Amino acid sequence: MKSIESINTLVERTPSVENNDLVGLISLFKAYVYRNLFLSKQFLGESDAYEWLKKTFDERTSLKNNFGRGTIDTQLYNNFCLEYYLSLINYLSTTPDIDEFEKYMYKNEMTEYLISVKKETNENAYLKQIANWCDIKR
Repeated sequence: MKSIESINTLVERTPSVENNDLVGLISLFKAYVYRNLFLSKQFLGESDAYEWLKKTFDERTSLKNNFGRGTIDTQLYNNFCLEYYLSLINYLSTTPDIDEFEKYMYKNEMTEYLISVKKETNENAYLKQIANWCDIKR
């Protein structure tokens, strides 16, 4: 919670407002803090874990959508995408009221993502986790 207070203090500073860091660097900080809070609260069995999952998912969705290949460092963008899909898996696995069609659409989106990164020769444990959730053999 101290990290969230620090992020809020950073948001109020003029340079971060002028640099539009709220959709970039600050959003990235929030995404990491929210994910760690979700994982901690989930491990402890606390009832508000889902709230933090939703927040990290929203931040990661924003990062993936606000940046694109070629707009920032390629590895950084690849990490945005990878972490978005990992959060999506948590979101889909934890949220009870998701429509089957919506799940199907997300699964197709993840499958397309896996196909797009399949050309890379290095295996990644996170990509395997996404593929396992989608029942895809890599």
